[in-house]
Amino acid sequence: MRDILGKSENDSQVQATKQDIPNSPVVKKILQKQKPDGFWEEPVNPYHPKYKSSYWQIMTLGYLGMDRYDKKIERACEYIF
Repeated sequence: MRDILGKSENDSQVQATKQDIPNSPVVKKILQKQKPDGFWEEPVNPYHPKYKSSYWQIMTLGYLGMDRYDKKIERACEYIF
């Protein structure tokens, strides 16, 4: 909405859409596969297997608009760091 439609970050439609992101089917599906400690797939290698591991899941969630203010995202980042 911001990049394609040129809407402001403060636009009410942008704000409402941002609030809906955590409830989207794609985000829910990714987060359902997250392990309790915060990683996806193998705990020792956040880069492999490609597209399924922690690094790729965090990157995808970031592209979808998720950020560190979500507890599951924060836990995933802390796990990697």
